[in-house]
Amino acid sequence: PLAVRIAVRLPLRASWLLQNPAALQAKAVSSNIERTGNQFADSLPPREQALLRQAAPRDVLIETIQEAYRQGGEGPVEDSRVYTAPWGFSPRDINVPTTVWQGELDKTAVPQMGRYLAKTIPNAELRLLPEAGHLALYERWGEIITAVAQKWPAQSEARHSQV
Repeated sequence: PLAVRIAVRLPLRASWLLQNPAALQAKAVSSNIERTGNQFADSLPPREQALLRQAAPRDVLIETIQEAYRQGGEGPVEDSRVYTAPWGFSPRDINVPTTVWQGELDKTAVPQMGRYLAKTIPNAELRLLPEAGHLALYERWGEIITAVAQKWPAQSEARHSQV
């Protein structure tokens, strides 16, 4: 769609057009951080909304939003440039054990991107999380770390045997 093409190209070709809207957004966010946190939480799947009703995850969310806008709108504009810029390598060049963890209800890092990466990275494994959205890491971090640790020894041993 045209709106998506504009959103992808604008940060790279005319990021100066984003400065004023980003500055206004930063003021709005900073003036009522609780409202912003609530709006973000409301956009999440029910499971993640429940997670953000707990104090610790809620505090992390608020601190993250505050830090994103601490210097005004510059951070989000730079994020937009980074998200849309070429990576400097192809995912096809990744040659280490890779698992892509993807919440199927994620509206920020959309499932299509996770599927693309898992399909493009050689021998990648895709772990779809049906009830998860953008905050899957908070609920699944133990499982993710365990999976990484299980793959790492095999990779490490293979490297040592080649030396």
